[in-house]
Amino acid sequence: MTSLSAGAVEGIVNEIVTSDGGDRPVLQVAKFQPVGGANATRHKLWLTDGSRWVYAMAATQVHALLQEGGDFAPGCLVRLLKYSVNDMAGRKIVIVIDLEVAAGPQKLIGAPTGYPNGEALPSDAQPAGGGGAPVPQAAKKPTPAPARAAPRRPSAGGRAAMPIAELNPYQQRFCLRARVTSKSQMRYWDKPTSKGNLFSVDLLDASGEIRGTFFKETADKVFPILEEGKVYTFQETSGRLKPANKQYTSLSHEFELTFGNVTVEPCDDDAGISQIKGDWQPLSIFGDGGGPRDGNIDVVAIVRKAEPVGTIISSKSGKELTKREVVLCDDSGFDIRCTFWGDVALKEDAFWDSQPTLCAKGLRVGDFGGVSLSSGFSSQLLWDSQDIPRSVELRQWWAEGGKDSSSQQLTGGSGGGMGGREVPFAERGVLDDIKAKQLGYGEKPDYIGVAATLNFVRSEKLWYEACASEGCQKKVVQNTDGTWMRARGVL
Repeated sequence: MTSLSAGAVEGIVNEIVTSDGGDRPVLQVAKFQPVGGANATRHKLWLTDGSRWVYAMAATQVHALLQEGGDFAPGCLVRLLKYSVNDMAGRKIVIVIDLEVAAGPQKLIGAPTGYPNGEALPSDAQPAGGGGAPVPQAAKKPTPAPARAAPRRPSAGGRAAMPIAELNPYQQRFCLRARVTSKSQMRYWDKPTSKGNLFSVDLLDASGEIRGTFFKETADKVFPILEEGKVYTFQETSGRLKPANKQYTSLSHEFELTFGNVTVEPCDDDAGISQIKGDWQPLSIFGDGGGPRDGNIDVVAIVRKAEPVGTIISSKSGKELTKREVVLCDDSGFDIRCTFWGDVALKEDAFWDSQPTLCAKGLRVGDFGGVSLSSGFSSQLLWDSQDIPRSVELRQWWAEGGKDSSSQQLTGGSGGGMGGREVPFAERGVLDDIKAKQLGYGEKPDYIGVAATLNFVRSEKLWYEACASEGCQKKVVQNTDGTWMRARGVL
């Protein structure tokens, strides 16, 4: 019969009993309740060893057990598999990362008091349960069960590194050992109430990946240290995790990380951490109108051809942006146009002429000219990888005749209208098609390529004089003394 681990609460709180040390104590769930409303996936637990009880917070594991049904209920016995302790508002809280039900519901065992202050359990924490109450036995160190997550590796400073998949909002102190798969540029803001700077990274280890952001002085200190593709340890004492904004990240982790007081140290490369991790999809997913028309996608493809680098003016910021359009293809018989921006677009023409293989995670999908792709702030790009099996397979296909194969175009046009390119005769229409096919009548734009003669140009001005301040673009008029002004004063 399964018995409670006597003295386990005191041992856990004082970090004498630890999951890293192989301890898997058995405790009784006196009570639990969801945190954050009816749709919450996290729960607060009252755990007891028969003589002492303690507060605990559990993430999605308890929610999953509730969804499955079974014996998880007030009064059941649980075996803690992965756990840690945090100091929250002066109180020690046990963070339950993984657990399993050891025995079904039963009456409250013993008369436990809170540790360390001796307070009684809440009046509603009195499980009725069935069956007799087994006597607590002295805690002992059992043989560790097979790990359910990535193993913890010693960091450069000797502290065990926590798997990224185990990070949760109740932890502020942790150590990560991870590869930087993506690093943003430093960005700045200057508002009436505050100003500062920040940059973000995507971190990957054997268990998963997460977006992390550094602010102000921490960003200034860490930015020159981190390089994409390299492995580092992150010793954090005041980090914060919050729900990830899926509008700006394609990573699967439910949280994103804000670094606070962090120490970053480079370490040796780790073959156990891949260069990039993606849910690779063939381009044929878009065939016959299928596949997504928004959101993000991960692909492995070869650059069949690339257009010259160009620039556009952003309609939102008024800034000049550098872009390059390329045609990507794979062995599924399709090709698609993809737009790269900034430093990637500025890569030498010789790089693009070599027709490199691309592993791209988090490309944005659009319905521009049919369907098209675009790299974004959160995209991860890896060129000519020899470590990703799909990349090696595709390069072999290309060398064995794939480069001479024909493919079906998924993108009918891109850029401004048809992207300024010469439209093949087979793709051209006539002006009457605009009415006949009711192009432009839907919620989203339609595109057509025609060969036509220009017979009229409007004579009035196609522009207006605007304020020269960055991001302003308001109309201005010239005074008699040669100065320019807006409605609210002289520039």
